[in-house]
Amino acid sequence: MQAVNKYASALQHKIDEIQIYIQSLKRGRHDNFQEGVRFVSNSLNAFALIRRLHQDWPAWHTYMKRSVEKDEVQVIEDLLKKAPTVADMNEALLGMHRIEKTYGLEPKDIANGRLQGKQYDIQLFTRDCLTLVKHKIKKEDYGSAIQWFRIALQKKHNPHENIYNEILGAPFNDSIVSTLEPMSSFIVNKGNKTINASQLEQILKSNNNTCTADLQRLLQKLMISNNTQDLDETAPTPYDRGCRGLFPPRTKLSCRYNYTTTPFLRIAPLKMEEISVDPYIVIYHNIVSDKDIDDMHKAAVPKFFNGLAGIPKKNQTEPREIVSRCSWVTNPLPSRERVNRRFIDMTGLDIKGNAEIQVSNYGLGGHFKPHFDYISDDQKEQPDIIELGDRVATINVYTSDVEQGGATVFPNAEVTILPQKGNALFWFNLESDGTPDPRSLHSVCPVIVGSRWTFTKWLREKAQVFTRPCVRR
Repeated sequence: MQAVNKYASALQHKIDEIQIYIQSLKRGRHDNFQEGVRFVSNSLNAFALIRRLHQDWPAWHTYMKRSVEKDEVQVIEDLLKKAPTVADMNEALLGMHRIEKTYGLEPKDIANGRLQGKQYDIQLFTRDCLTLVKHKIKKEDYGSAIQWFRIALQKKHNPHENIYNEILGAPFNDSIVSTLEPMSSFIVNKGNKTINASQLEQILKSNNNTCTADLQRLLQKLMISNNTQDLDETAPTPYDRGCRGLFPPRTKLSCRYNYTTTPFLRIAPLKMEEISVDPYIVIYHNIVSDKDIDDMHKAAVPKFFNGLAGIPKKNQTEPREIVSRCSWVTNPLPSRERVNRRFIDMTGLDIKGNAEIQVSNYGLGGHFKPHFDYISDDQKEQPDIIELGDRVATINVYTSDVEQGGATVFPNAEVTILPQKGNALFWFNLESDGTPDPRSLHSVCPVIVGSRWTFTKWLREKAQVFTRPCVRR
């Protein structure tokens, strides 16, 4: 009986520990799929979830495997097969990095759930912060790394920390010295008067990841150090300024009904808002219905692939950047045909030979760097370019609202457009004589909270022979 009682006590101990872990994960019940989607659309929720599933979940799986029945273990193993991969974790880290840098957010605000002045009911924990530290070091962003490291040190201890450390390992055990070493010269060179260079070097060499009294004192100095001295202040780029809403407002613009582009608009004019006269950029309001959006999304999602920035180059060693998940709706669905008809009514341009529509989704920190839609010289020999010609103009339909971030920015034209479901953004990439317009440089700001969905159509040059003749400037 003594052995049985001991076995039962051990099992109960594990059950209690697992229950504590379950309680720590509770974030309120999601009664339907949309509530779950809304939860993960917050970049902090999404990052913390990806990190836990990628780093903590395998450790808990190993722990539970020791005494849980095989059927229960199999459920956990099946979930592990769907857990985020290393690539998913890296994308989440890049997304967090973009959000911080593009919008000029303070690490301490992000860690406390404050994004662009809006407070959310979430905070990042010590392990979340340390994961960001390691990523910042890889990117040689030492100023930000020190700030995140300081935040990790200042985080209050969880009352159940011993249990977590037993399963996951102590967060600082193998990382204090190895984390501080690559940042040591930055710490001293940035003018931290309380930390001596030779002292720091000696402490790091002699401690071998053991938290001695000297190392403890060093960490205390880092904890109370002035946050602002670690920042590597660089002037925001035009892209950053656009994402932060710092462009000057445009004046002498108008909103009106367009009833002249096609005969159909005489009886059903479209609401058009001027964003810029020169270069010509406009928004058409309420262009697509919710039903057409849902039908197109359902057709596109099963075929989604990673949308990559730029074009592959010879002998390229760095992987191309993932900017979104996307696919093309190539089947002649009634919803696609209605959307294409709207595009013709909006622009008066032809879509002959170019009926497919791209559907894209941008998630945690999803963005697109400043780029042109017109064809560069090294792409002009591609078969579709030879057949259809250059991209005269672009239509970008917003098929979801985005709570924070996800704006379209034209850095050279100093224009920012916020996504609004059902609206279509239209602009020209080429001048009237067919030459590229550098003012058409555009980008997508990182998504902070929400999920950015779009339809994209490029209107091609050869189909416009009679609708937009080439005019000498």
